[in-house]
Amino acid sequence: MGRSKKLLVCTAAIALMFISACATGGTGTTTGFEEWELVEPERIPPEVAYQHVRSGDALLVCAYDDEETCGRLRLPDSMTLYQFERNLMYIPVDKEIIFYCA
Repeated sequence: MGRSKKLLVCTAAIALMFISACATGGTGTTTGFEEWELVEPERIPPEVAYQHVRSGDALLVCAYDDEETCGRLRLPDSMTLYQFERNLMYIPVDKEIIFYCA
């Protein structure tokens, strides 16, 4: 596969990380995630991903949870999955997230 990395755009990343089987605690309130629909990630060419990241429209995240593997495959301007998870609450919900793996 060479330098060409598989890039995944996952606009539903936040939903995937938060959907759970939590009860509402009897309050009658909802978590807000009940209406979210899981979608297949969209694949985009590396050039398009690069443009989105460089323009500030997207975040680039190494999809490996193993820090050693991610360290070997880390691309410029990317963050590790751990960094992404730690900062998730600060990422705007409309921010494009691009996950990549080799």
